[in-house]
Amino acid sequence: MPQLPTKIRVDIRDHYDPADSAVQKAITALTNIVGYPVSIELEWAMLWAELEQLYPDKATFVPTVAGVLQSWCNALSTRLLDDRFPKWTEELLDKLSPSRQIKVYVQVSNTPRPSTTWETKTSSFTLNLPKSSTTSPARAISGFETDLETIFAPKTVTFAGTTSSIHSLAQDDEWADIGVSSSGSGIGASDTAPHSTSVAEGSTTAPAPPKLDVLPTLSTLPRPDILFRDSPPYLLHITSSGAQNLTIWGSHQPSLELLAEYFQKWARMNPNDVRKNPRLSVTLAESHFGLGSSRDCVRIAADDRSAWIEVNPAAICAFVEAVLGYRQTFASGASWEYRRDVGFRV
Repeated sequence: MPQLPTKIRVDIRDHYDPADSAVQKAITALTNIVGYPVSIELEWAMLWAELEQLYPDKATFVPTVAGVLQSWCNALSTRLLDDRFPKWTEELLDKLSPSRQIKVYVQVSNTPRPSTTWETKTSSFTLNLPKSSTTSPARAISGFETDLETIFAPKTVTFAGTTSSIHSLAQDDEWADIGVSSSGSGIGASDTAPHSTSVAEGSTTAPAPPKLDVLPTLSTLPRPDILFRDSPPYLLHITSSGAQNLTIWGSHQPSLELLAEYFQKWARMNPNDVRKNPRLSVTLAESHFGLGSSRDCVRIAADDRSAWIEVNPAAICAFVEAVLGYRQTFASGASWEYRRDVGFRV
């Protein structure tokens, strides 16, 4: 694979190829359940060419793709082992009987989340990785469960008396509260639950098991400056230690950088200083976590030789709310906390 960076090739060797890796164990478990071999059609060079811009930290690329594939295998294995879906299992086995294998094509698409579809012509699954956003393997499994629920049925949805055909992967986050009826009878909230269908015709609906969140694996997490930059909520904490010192801690480095650059630009000169230094020093402090130029703190301090200079926390708080779009969640005499739940467009 000459097109791939050395780090990617090493990670494929260490995180994907070994038989004792998590993804290979999931593939083996699926093979044992269905009784057919599982063939994964995956072109690493093509995936990297499409997704490189989403992974500035190369060390997270292969573990993330492998983690999504592992989630897909686990979602399908769980459904096949569920006694409430015998007809679905029989239909899958019928569709696999000509090829006698489970073939999965991994590709990049414009879907908003990792999704899976069934290709009738090739009797194979397609695993779609989103092109415009990073992928969380821990969250992918619930989406796969939703896709598998109706993967073999034509989808229709009714709006104001008009019936339109849609694909199952349209059930992204924007469809979380509505269901798609394969019979064309309309929309119902219960239709989207992966485990809400009845076991067989005429039988009662089994209660859905509770959804559980899954912790991501360590290898899929990027370094802190990238993780917190791309993962809201963004948190910010301001503390005042006397009239001449203010400290701003934050999880989102670009927010801190803009704040520091703005107040550095508009800091007045000290008339009593022959060196014409600013009255206030604004400093971005290096983070104790991460690599390189990671910053997580801004310190604003007055010249300790000029007791008349004070730091105005109101200006900082106003900038955080009016310019950065954070909202205040807590305030005391010398401490202010802020939060922003929506990410910034790059």
